[in-house]
This record gives sequence, structure tokens and C-alpha cells, in this order.
Amino acid sequence: MLLQCTEAKRLHPAGIFLAVCVDVIPLGLRVVIYNGKERLAYQVRLVLETQVPGSPPQYLARTFTASLSVSARLNEFLSQWRGRPIVPGDSIDLEKLIGVPATLVVSHQPRRDGNGTFASIDAVSRATKHVIPSGTYDRAAAHAWVEEENSRLSGPRQNPSPVPPLPAQRPMAQVPATVPEIDDVPF
Repeated sequence: MLLQCTEAKRLHPAGIFLAVCVDVIPLGLRVVIYNGKERLAYQVRLVLETQVPGSPPQYLARTFTASLSVSARLNEFLSQWRGRPIVPGDSIDLEKLIGVPATLVVSHQPRRDGNGTFASIDAVSRATKHVIPSGTYDRAAAHAWVEEENSRLSGPRQNPSPVPPLPAQRPMAQVPATVPEIDDVPF
């Protein structure tokens, strides 16, 4: 067996960064712990590309239970991002997040297993200026990896959770040229 030493993955720096959403990945049903109990919940992952001065584009992701109930973390995150609350009766097409700029507050948090740290998105708000994706993110590869991971996690289960097919990628040419006003936020 031939092994090759590679550079360690660089930890995203802590601080405040401009970002743009480059993907929304449906993860399917996953086991989550809620109030100390295991349960199955449909989850979704938001992937944001950040602009770190003097560095190639970096990516941060945050996983949520796919729920917009008033107490859901996804509701809180999207409300902060768009600058107004999501109220009962609102519905949001998560695919419309792709191409939308944001300002992120990133911190370093210890891993639960005690082995190292990770970069955490602590807060989000509307972008202070327009951000254009670099075009280096491979959406199809990310979705393929999730499919493989779901197959691995489903193991001997008879009915693994189907993940919806990859939606057609919205061409970046459709991304607005200016930061939308609060009433014009696409979600």
C-alpha cells in the first residue's frame, strides 16, 4: 500500500467574512439527538463560500433540520440572514438561497470528541456588499459524496431515506448584480 503525506486542511480563520451561498444539499433522514432523545429528522446543509483575504475561496457549511417552525434553528438562521422574521404561513424555497450574499461571524469551537477544533458559523446577516461566487465549488461532487455517505450510513436498513435528485444548478448569471433590499430578498 502506497501512502502519501499531504498538507493538513487549513482551518477557516475566525472573524467576520463576506460570503455567498453556493449550495443547498438535501441530506435525507438522519439520526439526530433532540432533548436527549434520538429521532429521525430530514436534514439540509447550507454551503457558503467565503472570501478570506490572501487565500483561495474557502467553504463553510451548516446543517439544519429541515423545518421552519418558530423554534427551529433554520428559521432563526434564515431570519437573521434576511433581516426579518419568518412567521407562520411563510414558505421558503431553499434553492433560492444559492447566489445570495451574506455576512458571517465565524469562530473556532472544540470538536465534541475532543480531537481538534472546527470553524463554526455563529451568526449570519445581510451582506454589506455584493459577493460573486468564484465558480470553483463542485456542486455535483458534493451531492455525489452525500449520496455515498447516505448509502454507507444506511447499512443494512431495508428502506434508506431517498434523497431528492440534484436540482438543476441555477446559472450564476441569474445572480442579482446588487444586494437586494430587505423587501427584495429572494427568500
